[in-house]
Amino acid sequence: MDIFLTKTPYNSRNIKKSPLNISYKPNFQNVTHRVYKHQAKLNFKESVAHLVNNVSNISEGIEDANSLISSLRKGNREKLLKSTLPLTRDEDYRFTDFSYLFEKDVKTPDPIRIIPPDCTTTDGPNSPDYYYLVISENAISIPSLCKEDCDSGIYVGSLLDAPKQLQLDFTHRFLDPEDEEDERVAAAAASSSSSPFPSPPIRNFFELLNGATAGSPVIAVHVPASITARKPLYIMYMGPTGPSSPSVSPVMTSSFPRVLISLAPGASLELVEEFVSGGACGFTNSVLDASCASHATLCHSYVQHEHLDSVHVKSTTVRQDESSSYSLTEACTGARISRHDLKILQHGPSTSTQLRQALLSGPSQLLDSCVHLRLRHPEARAEQVHRVVLCSPSSRTVFRGTIEVLKTAQRTDARQLSRALLLAPRAVATAVPGLRINADDVKCAHGCSVSAVSNEELFYLRARGIPATMATEALVRSFATDVISALRPPALAVAVRRSLIAKLEARGQEVGKVEDEKNGEQERA
Repeated sequence: MDIFLTKTPYNSRNIKKSPLNISYKPNFQNVTHRVYKHQAKLNFKESVAHLVNNVSNISEGIEDANSLISSLRKGNREKLLKSTLPLTRDEDYRFTDFSYLFEKDVKTPDPIRIIPPDCTTTDGPNSPDYYYLVISENAISIPSLCKEDCDSGIYVGSLLDAPKQLQLDFTHRFLDPEDEEDERVAAAAASSSSSPFPSPPIRNFFELLNGATAGSPVIAVHVPASITARKPLYIMYMGPTGPSSPSVSPVMTSSFPRVLISLAPGASLELVEEFVSGGACGFTNSVLDASCASHATLCHSYVQHEHLDSVHVKSTTVRQDESSSYSLTEACTGARISRHDLKILQHGPSTSTQLRQALLSGPSQLLDSCVHLRLRHPEARAEQVHRVVLCSPSSRTVFRGTIEVLKTAQRTDARQLSRALLLAPRAVATAVPGLRINADDVKCAHGCSVSAVSNEELFYLRARGIPATMATEALVRSFATDVISALRPPALAVAVRRSLIAKLEARGQEVGKVEDEKNGEQERA
């Protein structure tokens, strides 16, 4: 679609919202301005239509698996056609502008081949301490499990190659019946809550887009009852390769990985996800669905340091049954626009949830974290710690955290803490914490702060002979050390600290430019 732009700067709030339809409303109020007509193609809309209507063919194989993937794709496609694009006029995306993505020509994903475990590959890392599953733009390398884990029934591989009974289990846990039940609960919670903000939908636009394009390379992970995996599962997502600057190539390669994890009662798994840059900018739309049965334990580490001109969107949904435990440690340092939608759905009493997140924003970066924790059973324990460091005047971060306690979730203990550290002028940290409590026998608390580095702390260190740069670096590292040090493996924590130091070194140049601009304005005044 061709649109006409006036001299008014582009703003996604001027775009009318309609299902998969974009039109621009020009502003002709000031007729004295000369109107510059430029043809700006919103290729993202065309790419979405192409992805929906021309998905890759399902590999022929087991009939039930074919039906499973087809049901997933059909259901998401129908909902996607009724959905709206994520614009800033919507409350969920009010502070996150995806216009940078809309202006790109998103390339349809190429067919991905599966590399079986018995094949050797030189891509990705190699360590005897982890099961490495490498997902690149054209191949997925399945790890080889040790004999003990194979004999115990642990499965890691393509959903099409999974045993028939396991396919039926994934159908029951991750497809339409489960989503319909969660939607009914969300509707009941919205009707009983006095909050002006409705509960977010179970499947957002990007999740539906991922599901509508799901083909054969859907990764399934299953751990049987009372089994603990001997090694952690390390999933590495390799970014696209090609020109390193978007000005060299306006085409943005897209990737839509999807991972389904099922833990049977009493099972335990340690999961590591790392998104790395392949040298070129791209659009990553990743989905992780996890189901923790009763007394199951899932320890999750997630690190994102993609190309600084990329767009990264991740959707994580975790369903917790009775007495299950889920812990997440997250560090985000890469991509120009990054958004993580995290939904925790409680399906049983006495669950334990621990969330630790650290966002390190550099020049021209927008890092968004949207967390929704829905508790509907008694005696739940939930703790959320969110740390944000903004190193540049053009840094932007968004935190939307909601803990929803339904009337049936008595004796709940939930806590939420968000802290943002501003290291440069004009940096913007947006925090929207929230508690929705409908029960009367609970212990819930939340706190939020946005501040700069304390002058008293700087004076304390500098009075002992420590230079200002080193003192600031020490204070910043200590600010987020409780989250970064919890990352596994420790090499990820080292990489995140190096990225933080690099951002601190680069911030001096931008801060100097801002100060020069202020001095120039004062002189002109």
